[in-house]
Amino acid sequence: MLFSATISSDLRTVCRKFTKNAHEVFLNSDSKLKLNGLTQYFVLVDNGESKLKKLTDIVDSLNFN
Repeated sequence: MLFSATISSDLRTVCRKFTKNAHEVFLNSDSKLKLNGLTQYFVLVDNGESKLKKLTDIVDSLNFN
C-alpha cells in the first residue's frame, strides 16, 4: 500500500513495478489543493541536531488553542 500527496514521475514508475491492481488518483488543478489561511514554513536543521528536539522547541513556542 502506498499513499503520497506528491510523487515524482521517476518514483511513480518504480512504484508501478511493485504494485498489483493499483488505483491511482490524480488532481489536475492546483486550485483544488489550496487551503485558505494555511502557511507552510521550513526549518533548516544542522547535521547532528535532533529533528525531534527542533520540532518540540517550535511547537512549545506556539500559542494556539
